Amino acid sequence: MFTLENRGAKDHELFIGLLRPGATASQVAAAHQQGIGFRQLPKIYLDGAASVALIASPGTTSPARVTLDLLPGRSYVLFCQLRDSVGAPQHAALGMFRVLRVN
Repeated sequence: MFTLENRGAKDHELFIGLLRPGATASQVAAAHQQGIGFRQLPKIYLDGAASVALIASPGTTSPARVTLDLLPGRSYVLFCQLRDSVGAPQHAALGMFRVLRVN
């Protein structure tokens, strides 16, 4: 089960997506540093669309929780694409992403 607890001072979101086989954390970082939009991510590193999105304001926990059936032997990326202001980098470009491998 996933929830999002936002301990920061800005709004955050949690997207969870299945990584394409062979996709790397470096590809994830590069895509977000280039400002790649959400709908373009399957062309770059996702295996299909992102599975879920949770949103939380500063100092809150997302009102929703989600349970996913994760595939053994596959990797998922958890990331935030929000920006602090117009023209600011996406949070994922600042390192706000993690790759999760399911054993």
